[in-house]
Amino acid sequence: MNIYLSVIILVGGAILQSSLAPHLTVIGVKPSIVLPLVVAWSIIRGSVEGVTWGFVGGLALDLLSGGPVGLSAFTLLLVGFLTNLGESSLFKSSLMLPLVAVFVSSLLSDGLQVLVLQGSGWNLDWAEAMTRTAVPSAIVNAVLMPFVYVPLQWLSRRTQGEGELQW
Repeated sequence: MNIYLSVIILVGGAILQSSLAPHLTVIGVKPSIVLPLVVAWSIIRGSVEGVTWGFVGGLALDLLSGGPVGLSAFTLLLVGFLTNLGESSLFKSSLMLPLVAVFVSSLLSDGLQVLVLQGSGWNLDWAEAMTRTAVPSAIVNAVLMPFVYVPLQWLSRRTQGEGELQW
């Protein structure tokens, strides 16, 4: 896939997540846009491209947020890597793998972010953050995943001849 198209998708997702998503709360949480993009692309194209998308998308989120720069880049890079480890060709064509992967990845990402912020001196209650934010967010991300996964599958097929991202 063309590097410019990847950056447009990820930066566009980060802009939407930073500007529009806070106004679209679902069951008390804002939907994540970049995380499902990273998880879907990692399942579709493999962990190398998933890691790249995780880092670029996370860095874009970091630059648009008030949090520590590098936190989202690190957690999404890790998500991009771990998502494809359990990949199986049996489940790759099914929507079950992306739904489970985005649910687990969402919990992992939110949990890591809370732990890093706590370690940096932020006053956060880990248990409350996980039950009030992380679990509902994981549910919302799983519900929204088909709307991300199916178009990215189509895009991957359309750009398959271009090979892996060339950075």
